Amino acid sequence: MQRYRLTVGEREFEIAVETLGPDRYQVTLEGKQYEVTLEPLVEVASAEAQLSLAPAEEQVAPALSAPAPSGAALLTAPMTGTVLRIDVSVGQTVRRGDPVLVLEAMKMQNLIRAPGDGEVFEVLVTPGQTVGYGEPLVRFAAEGR
Repeated sequence: MQRYRLTVGEREFEIAVETLGPDRYQVTLEGKQYEVTLEPLVEVASAEAQLSLAPAEEQVAPALSAPAPSGAALLTAPMTGTVLRIDVSVGQTVRRGDPVLVLEAMKMQNLIRAPGDGEVFEVLVTPGQTVGYGEPLVRFAAEGR
């Protein structure tokens, strides 16, 4: 059983959590026990992993990277986490919904999918790298450019 401090607004609670099975837990809060199920609301996909439409020159990028083509856009991290796996490579054409990478956050593996059609211009992260919310992950060139 793990013990945690839960903060809600300005209130703090001490809770105990016991794993009952995949996504199922028993939580003890203020002497009462609750069986809870935690399910992801959605697989992190196009709704949360948006292409940034700002010009590539305004985005954070490695200093030695090649200039991005006109119309380039970035896939940014929808949450803080660790890159576990990269499923694309430079030059690869992707379609909306194709797997791009896996980001681990709070011990959950989140599949980040392509939010639109395009070509992978640059992969800006490596497996094992920790990224913060909004950090650039992959730069795309819009399809047909």
